[in-house]
Amino acid sequence: MHMRQGSAPRLREFRPAPVFHKHDSVLGAHAVVRDLEAMGGLISSSHSLSRLPSAPPRSSSSEPPPQPREAAAVEGPKQEPPPAEAFCTRPHAIGAASGLLLFGWLQFVELSAEQPLANEMLAVVALVAVFWMFEVLPLPVTSLLPMLLIPAFGILDHSLVASAYWGPVQMMFVGAFIVDVGIEHVMLHQRLALNILLRTGVERPFVVVASFSAISFCFSSVCSNTATVVMLVPFATGLLDTSAEQARARGEEHQAASLQRAVLLGIAFAANGGGIATLVGTPPNGVLAGQPSLHGEVGFANWFLFAAPIACCTLLIALAVLHFGVLRGVRLSLDEQSLRAQLEDLEAEDVLVSSSPRERTRTQPHSAVSTGTIVLASLLVARCSEDTAQDRTPALRLARSPRRLQGLGPTSRDEVVAAGALALQVFLWVSRPYLLEPVFGPGLGDSATACGAAVLLFVVPSSERPGESVLTWSVAQQHLPWGILLLLGAGFAIAAGCEASGLTTALGGSLAEALSGLTDLPLVITIVAAVSLLTQLTSNTATANTLLPLLNAVAKAKLTNPLLLLLPTTIACSFAFVLPAATAPNSVIFATERLDIADFVVNGGITTGLSIAICSPLVYLMADTVFDVRAPYPRWACDDPESCAWVAVAGEVDGSSVEEQACAVVSDESCRLRNGTLVDLAATLAETAEPP
Repeated sequence: MHMRQGSAPRLREFRPAPVFHKHDSVLGAHAVVRDLEAMGGLISSSHSLSRLPSAPPRSSSSEPPPQPREAAAVEGPKQEPPPAEAFCTRPHAIGAASGLLLFGWLQFVELSAEQPLANEMLAVVALVAVFWMFEVLPLPVTSLLPMLLIPAFGILDHSLVASAYWGPVQMMFVGAFIVDVGIEHVMLHQRLALNILLRTGVERPFVVVASFSAISFCFSSVCSNTATVVMLVPFATGLLDTSAEQARARGEEHQAASLQRAVLLGIAFAANGGGIATLVGTPPNGVLAGQPSLHGEVGFANWFLFAAPIACCTLLIALAVLHFGVLRGVRLSLDEQSLRAQLEDLEAEDVLVSSSPRERTRTQPHSAVSTGTIVLASLLVARCSEDTAQDRTPALRLARSPRRLQGLGPTSRDEVVAAGALALQVFLWVSRPYLLEPVFGPGLGDSATACGAAVLLFVVPSSERPGESVLTWSVAQQHLPWGILLLLGAGFAIAAGCEASGLTTALGGSLAEALSGLTDLPLVITIVAAVSLLTQLTSNTATANTLLPLLNAVAKAKLTNPLLLLLPTTIACSFAFVLPAATAPNSVIFATERLDIADFVVNGGITTGLSIAICSPLVYLMADTVFDVRAPYPRWACDDPESCAWVAVAGEVDGSSVEEQACAVVSDESCRLRNGTLVDLAATLAETAEPP
């Protein structure tokens, strides 16, 4: 937003975002989707909107739906629809040309005479990475290229590549996504958000920002971060529009603009940070868990113990940046009498709907301004204890009955079932190593428990739709984000291809040499900083898919615990606060047209810098506490006899005395220990027993 010096800040005009109603949820969500798609290539449908529900067919009636009068007052003059997005833009053409030229050139580069397929695999990785970065094709479509190219070059059989696209991690995400769809289907997330807002209040600007950020953070930990942000947009815009009207009357436009920036940036930043906390919070976490070389060492429980403190740290950093950088000097107050008058008008228009299901179905949708007015009025008026009982009655009735807002009605059994499925899913994930494994053995993994909890939604009858279950398969299959599953599969296929082709061995030595002078903590800080910068420019999932196999090769060449490199890389993929296109939550917020690029660059840049400086040591500390990454190279990681051998050589490795240790294979006759000593491989090779 550019302003002349000395001019008053101007609030942008914005169409009220749709309010999600129980009987209008999908159409309401897709009003936002249509606005996002109209941005002309700002966000890829697979990158940002793949987890949003698909809109059902519109009614055949030609009569347009009634427009709320608040919406008509704010929308302003009718604008022409934006032009359709071009099939091939200049960035697409540049990306396609760069990827194909790089692909052809790498065919003639010999990385290793002993690994002839490494060249072809490197060409495949480069082509897919460039196509992902420039979004030459939709991200899920690009994710199909490894399925074609890896078998075509003879690197792996097609059946092995196909199996990488559908494994335990994908099934865990399917179970999580189904429960996510069920929660959105019964509008449980809206009820939870309303209750949180009703109890926190909006008297102080920082409380408003912290409340929205906390809601976004918590929901994004266990649900889709994109859907979470889209759900919060109507509430945020409603509050902002109401406060802006009051601010204009008092000449406080600058304060209203600052509050607007802080709330919207807080929602986006908290969604990115919240995804760090759990394996299903964001796809890069799943990419890590599915790496073949980790052999299931990363599960939901130990990841949560490791990542939850880091996620909370990013939230606190973001709130501090917004508080001191955006909200400084903001003392926005609201006209309580005006809000009471609006509340009485809304009550007269049956906005406070009856709890009767039959009457609820007749309630008309309301604009975001109405939503914000209701929530804001109830928050402010209900907290005023000095007014007469007669004046307080409507507001107190509203505040004490949040279920009456938005036509939600009383809590239904469907919502209880959806909440129970989510609670059961999280409980089984966290407690599986301690409760389930002693009884059922290690075969009952996180994917099994995730799908088991999801099945409950299909077998429990619905209390609101007789003859149906709480969630039907037609709804689930329409809303499942299949594109993200393809992205995950492509990452696992690339990892398997790198191992089979010898690319990890060929590149690992060179990269390990470049990083040989760094000790553990500086190495972690370097990785977090480099990956954080890279993920600002491309999809965080694509970044994880490309970097994790390569850094695993570096760990194998250095004989360093792979998790020491892979954990910080995965965390840093979520430090994408700077550019709108970096993550889906950023794109959704930017598509509201209420923020400038400068708002993201300045505040996101500070947040990213502080996250690198503060969270990098925390990542190292938590990784060592939970995964013991400073221990000698683990035996489970020495799984490829062509690159690693487990030898019976006693000595001291990284400060620990060992009787056996890993040895990086240099040739058929010799291998190199962690301290650089070359030993005779045939004489020292330990018995080839299965790792414990």
